[in-house]
Amino acid sequence: MIPGVVPTYSGSTIWPSQAVTYDVTAGQTVASGDLTLQAGGTLSGGVVDVWGNPLGNVCVSFVATGPDQGDQWFWAGYADMSGRFSGTVPAGVDGRVQFRDCQAPQRVLDAWYQLPGDPATGSTVNVAVGATVALDPVTMHAGITVSGRVTDDVGAPVENACVNIS
Repeated sequence: MIPGVVPTYSGSTIWPSQAVTYDVTAGQTVASGDLTLQAGGTLSGGVVDVWGNPLGNVCVSFVATGPDQGDQWFWAGYADMSGRFSGTVPAGVDGRVQFRDCQAPQRVLDAWYQLPGDPATGSTVNVAVGATVALDPVTMHAGITVSGRVTDDVGAPVENACVNIS
């Protein structure tokens, strides 16, 4: 990836659904015209557990949420072992920031960047071209692993059963 630039598709757009498509057969050359790379802004911040310890190996995604974006996901970074991340995201686009443990087995539950009073689905973030938005540290909570077998009243396995824990 080029620093400061978001993935750009033919037609000079960041939205895959708006990309210009071409029909090409083997051995054929197609001229697509010029491509203008789209500049982005930078998101940075930190990730910690409930005790305030840094969490590394956490993947950070930016999810565009505007009416024309259809929840388009962009890679926004990877938290290093000190729990710090920094990455380029689309500029001037409203979005939410998701944090997912990339370590197997997962140690913590997924989390969204959330300001006090905002919904659990995350706060909206918007970064201007060339600007950096430093997010407050995000706390990720430990989860549990549930395993077992679901059976009916005579002990036969139940396929595709949904298990709800409350």
